Amino acid sequence: MFPVTKLLDYRERQEELAHMESPLAMVLLAIMKVLETETGATDAMAERADWKLRVLRSLYERGIAPSTAEQLFRFIDWVVRLPAELDDKLYVELARTEQDKKMTYVTSFERYGIKKGLKQGRLVTTKENILEVLEGRFDMVSDAVKHGVENIKDVTTCKRLLMEAVRAASLEEFETTLLREMGV
Repeated sequence: MFPVTKLLDYRERQEELAHMESPLAMVLLAIMKVLETETGATDAMAERADWKLRVLRSLYERGIAPSTAEQLFRFIDWVVRLPAELDDKLYVELARTEQDKKMTYVTSFERYGIKKGLKQGRLVTTKENILEVLEGRFDMVSDAVKHGVENIKDVTTCKRLLMEAVRAASLEEFETTLLREMGV
């Protein structure tokens, strides 16, 4: 049987927990910080972000094994949620910390990487959609149009061209719009 402990019993011992070497102490701190800042107010979220940065930086300084630090990072990142803009700022600060400390491992903000990957995925998917719509409407699509669509670099332009692919009266009309978007 395991002893039962209330997390709130540790509320007055946060400073002590912060200096403990035990990974469990960091988990307790993460949960308590979420409870303290759960109002969602801007200042509470800023406090949560500052705290999260301090804790994550301390992972670098404690000499914790990389695999353990990564697991702690993942858990704390999951428990201590932040609004997107604060998450982005936190990522920049952590990257700076990593660079300053010359650390060989980083658990990084996977959401940042995922966001970047999703953006690239949306671009590729939208390009594919443009070509599918054109092929569905006009049967054949020239290599020049395919090449032009493949060279589009941003999702916003792709979305405009997708709408144009749906609305264009002819493939030539779409090609004129595509050339204009490409600056030709």
